[in-house]
Amino acid sequence: MQKRIVLALFVLVSLAGYAAAYEVPLSTFGFGGIELNGPFGEKCQTISIDMADKVTLAEGQGVLSIHATFDKADNDNSYISLSVDGGTEKIIWPERMTCGETCWSRVFLPELSKGITNLNLCLKTGTYTNSAVISENSFIGFYDTPVLWIENRAPTQIFLGQRAMMSIIIKNTGSKDANISAQFVQEDTRSLVEIKSFDIIEGDSSVTTTIKAGETREFFYFIKPSAASSYNLSSAALFFDNVFNERQMIVSNHPQMKVLIPNQIEVSLVGTEERNGVLRLKLIAKNNWDSFYEGKILFSPSDLIFDSNQDISIAPSATQEISVRTKTLTPGSYSFSASVTDSNNSYSTQNIQYDVKREGFPIEIVMAVIAIILATAVILWVYKGKNKN
Repeated sequence: MQKRIVLALFVLVSLAGYAAAYEVPLSTFGFGGIELNGPFGEKCQTISIDMADKVTLAEGQGVLSIHATFDKADNDNSYISLSVDGGTEKIIWPERMTCGETCWSRVFLPELSKGITNLNLCLKTGTYTNSAVISENSFIGFYDTPVLWIENRAPTQIFLGQRAMMSIIIKNTGSKDANISAQFVQEDTRSLVEIKSFDIIEGDSSVTTTIKAGETREFFYFIKPSAASSYNLSSAALFFDNVFNERQMIVSNHPQMKVLIPNQIEVSLVGTEERNGVLRLKLIAKNNWDSFYEGKILFSPSDLIFDSNQDISIAPSATQEISVRTKTLTPGSYSFSASVTDSNNSYSTQNIQYDVKREGFPIEIVMAVIAIILATAVILWVYKGKNKN
């Protein structure tokens, strides 16, 4: 009887500030709260919520309200995690919670109206957190509320020099209109990878508008990266006043985008003389893209080069070297080059000039012969002088 009175008082107090069709603490479903003392701690609880017998009361949209406290969690890596029915883990950082006398995180749970819902709720403390608690008084409820969702979309890849059209999609699947403001580029100090933000070259960086119940809106802006690379782009943030009279923030995903050099293949040619009249040619081919390259190589002039026509396959973002040799070249001037072609494009190297000179007597031999002739002449002159005497 006493538990029923406490529960009734809890619901009445909750209803005083806002209208709830149904609201109940998580302790009703066996949740005993989670408490950690000291850094580097982690505890989880799974809560199974069955709303099948509450369908007539559950008119509205499901919301989970998590009541938590962190002691000295500033700039720390403490957090709450939540997964629903084994789905993707949602991370709730302390600074993302709404705090007055107490701190709350409100999470939309449309799954609650579909039957049994399994929540896995975890608490983790970082390096400098002395203690952290998720209260057993955390609760679920159904409300006449907007249910908002924001997504940041980007093209998967563009070429360097092009601009990228970014898309912000905001959806309201709830039962009530929402007055929202959205910031399309939001700083995220909690990302595990480097976030790259770009100046918006066309379009607005924010919007303030009304999203009606059941409505989806899309907003566009353009950015222009200045270097070829893979980017983890900034998230967007949406702000609105929820049914608890709090200013709530919802953060979007981080879209991924690759900026590619326009030419998939870069080629160059290097020549090295192996012996008189024979040249070794080396083609260096670099694949600038993240996809395999398949093509054919043609060394020119082909009639002077062994294996002048070959297939080539280069792994993504890799470099490959192909070497060939010329036939023995007769005296003269030659120009060599190579090209790599596929079904769409052709890539050519620079020309390499190579001269083959006519063979003659080396200067050392000529000098030696002259020296022998001079020595012989001197000996003959001395010999003739002695005979005269």
